[in-house]
Parts: sequence; structure tokens; C-alpha cells
Amino acid sequence: FLYKVGAGDFIPGFALGVKTMRTGERAQFIVAPPYAYGEEGNEALGVPPSSTLVFEAELVKCPAREDLFEDGGAVKLVVKDAPDGRHPRPSDEVQITYKVTVTDSGVVMNQTGGVYKLGGEQIGPLGRVIDKALLTMKRGDEVLVTCQPQYAFAAGQYAGRVATISISLEEIFEVHDMSLGKRDNTVLRKRIKEGSGKDRILDLTTVALVVVSVTAG
Repeated sequence: FLYKVGAGDFIPGFALGVKTMRTGERAQFIVAPPYAYGEEGNEALGVPPSSTLVFEAELVKCPAREDLFEDGGAVKLVVKDAPDGRHPRPSDEVQITYKVTVTDSGVVMNQTGGVYKLGGEQIGPLGRVIDKALLTMKRGDEVLVTCQPQYAFAAGQYAGRVATISISLEEIFEVHDMSLGKRDNTVLRKRIKEGSGKDRILDLTTVALVVVSVTAG
């Protein structure tokens, strides 16, 4: 069954025990009356007064949480965990969808399928949080980051409020310096879509291409 830890809809001893578990773990809890149903018991459930309860439970699934800066200021909750894949690098461009919600104000920022450059400081202080979260994500992942005021809006109309950022990482555009000899950015390659083939192209190989666009400037 689904159980929201600490919501108060079950005995307090159960919540204390579940908080110590890891995914896949099976444990037995022995809960004394003060942390179960007390001196009154629970007649509807058939629990006599002053009963010690014994539970055995297995934790099947638990959303992964990560304290991004290890100070409680920005906590990431994994909403969707995609299959194994590469993480973005600090200089990569990515395609993301994000939404910023501020307490008592609703949605204040959002973008769907936009290109975002890590480290580009495109959206002010929140960019630091988004960068940190993206570096922990894989393509296809979705996360929700809860930001305390120091990681959200330091000034302005939203200052002092908690913000949540939902982020979906849709694509990673790897950028490689393909220059001959010294890597000086004279020839750069940005991968827009990942291919499925494994063959490597050598000199004098004849290949078939579709040129999508050419610009000069």
C-alpha cells in the first residue's frame, strides 16, 4: 500500500521505523503502546488496550532525495527515473522543460522544450540550482527541487519565499572540439540527436547524408 511518512494517518511508531529503511529492505518493528494505539487500543481494528504491536514490512519503492548543496537549502526529489544514461557535463547544452512555483504566488516562471546551457546564468540565481540538479540527472529524468529562500529569490517581490522547481531533462546536446592538432574550437560538433549505430567513419569512406540546414555569419 502507499504510505505518506509523517502524515499522521497511522501510528507514530510505524513512521519512525519506516524512515530508517532502504529500498528492498524487509524489517520487523516491535512498537510499544505509547507509539501504537495506547491504553485505549483500537476496537475497530481488533487491537486490545495497551497492546504492543509487531509489524513486518518490506519497502518496495521510495522516491530518491538528494540535498544538492548539503545544507538543506535545495532538496531534489526524483519524480521519474529514466534508464541508465549519460549525465550532462558543465559546459553542455540541454533541452529542458521547467516550471518555478513560489509559495502563495503560484507559477512565476516556466519554459517548455527550451535549450539551456549549463553555467550560462540565463535565469539568475535559480540557474545555480538548475545547473546542480541537471548534473545529477540523465536524459528522460524528471525531478522536483524544493528551494529555501537563499537559493530562490534573494530580492524582489518573491524574496523570502520557498520555491519549487520541476525539471524534465529531454535531450543532451554534447559539444566536442574536433579541431586538428591543438583544440582551439575551430571545428565544433554538437550532437542534436543520438544515433543507434556503432560503426566508425574512416577516411575515404563513402557515406549518405541529409543536410538539414546551412548558415553563414
